[in-house]
Amino acid sequence: MKIPRILKIYLRIYLCLLILLIINLIFFTDFKKYFSISELYEVSDFSSGWTDERGMTVDLDEVSSMEYGGETEYYKKLPPTIRINEELCFVSGNANVQVFVGDKDSLSYEYTATWNATGMGYGKAYHTVNIGPVDAGAVVTMRVKAVEDTKGAGRVGKIAICEAPVFRASILKNRLIPFILSVFITISGILIVIIRLGIPKKQSLPYNLVALGVAIILSGIWCIGDTGVLQVLFGHVGFWRVVEYSFLMCSITPWVAFVMSLVKNKRKMFVQFGFIMPFVMGAVMVIGRFVFGKGLEHFGLLIYFSYALTLGVVIAIAVDNAIYCRRNHVRTDLKLFYIGGGAFIGGALIDICIVLASYRNSLDMERGYFTRIGICVLVVLMIIRVMKWWSNEQASIAIDRFINAILQYSMSTIDSETKIKLVLEYMGKELKADRTYIFEEVEGKLFDNTYEWCRSGVSSEIDNLKGLPYEGVVDTWYE
Repeated sequence: MKIPRILKIYLRIYLCLLILLIINLIFFTDFKKYFSISELYEVSDFSSGWTDERGMTVDLDEVSSMEYGGETEYYKKLPPTIRINEELCFVSGNANVQVFVGDKDSLSYEYTATWNATGMGYGKAYHTVNIGPVDAGAVVTMRVKAVEDTKGAGRVGKIAICEAPVFRASILKNRLIPFILSVFITISGILIVIIRLGIPKKQSLPYNLVALGVAIILSGIWCIGDTGVLQVLFGHVGFWRVVEYSFLMCSITPWVAFVMSLVKNKRKMFVQFGFIMPFVMGAVMVIGRFVFGKGLEHFGLLIYFSYALTLGVVIAIAVDNAIYCRRNHVRTDLKLFYIGGGAFIGGALIDICIVLASYRNSLDMERGYFTRIGICVLVVLMIIRVMKWWSNEQASIAIDRFINAILQYSMSTIDSETKIKLVLEYMGKELKADRTYIFEEVEGKLFDNTYEWCRSGVSSEIDNLKGLPYEGVVDTWYE
């Protein structure tokens, strides 16, 4: 049944109002306290007011060991009052860290980077140093040394004195939404693959759902790792470091494969790009890492350039396909993909620019907000497209089955009169009609009802439908 246009407008307005109502309930009523972690877990900043080895006052959120030749020390007095269970908490980035509380000859805490496939660099790690009331007013010495293969940019920051769970919650509060979006992306990819596996192989899909699902899963896992939430909760810094440098690169091939399955003009060079780019970048990183001993930190700009190049190739595929279809008068149904793809590409390009603009300040840099939103838009629109395809496919199957059944009746060996009656009965029951008729032209433009099937309890009209004129009666049945 076709939905009237005005009803569609009402439904859209209703959905918008419903979404606004939900947002109001969550964020503008007393229920928001359950979502506002920042109000539940506030910590006092301890990053500013440190003294470096040159005697200058610095904010550790704004400096790196690169400015001191790769290794330096910072000093600061602890507050005059420290409560029981409070700890010195901080974040480090690609740095080996030693912390001395009070006596500089007594090491209180040490963190040393361990080898992983990407090098000695580990991105970010989260630390807590045991202190207590007896340490109140003592001088803290923090010795920071950049790990050997990360261009000397070791950092510490986000320093606070509080209970460890509170510190973790304060770190998580700004990453909760990106983490939720990342989980949604990953689960959506898994569901898309499951949907594809549940579709019979004999049904030809209009595009490669497996490639789409795998691309979304890889991108989603990368997004999860990039939030740092699981690192804060469970550690495994080296594991997520490898994920950071590999999963997004590996997603290039399925993304390009999916896009190529959509378009009509399937140029080989675009297909080859989707397979060659990850291999080339992988080879460059492996050679740099294991032949020249360089950490993958050194290839950061090259990696982001490859991502930007891939987005450019996807845009070129879409433009090339649009030109091809227009020239050859080929109809495509890619509106939802163009909207979702545009949101994804636009978000990714914005994030790449943000990363490049704040590349040095890695501890404060939160990547991928716009990319996550863009992927979510693309996922939702692609799921809508899949559901539309599935609905149309089921309708097409039902029509084929309906026609095939009629053909079977028509080709049976029984007499013609019985065939016609059986076909009318089948059509009536399948279409849930009260009556099915056959009218034949008898003379001029007059028509007689010659065959009829009626559902049980419905009176027959075949004897009353004789000599009906075409104009005003029969012609209205075609409208």
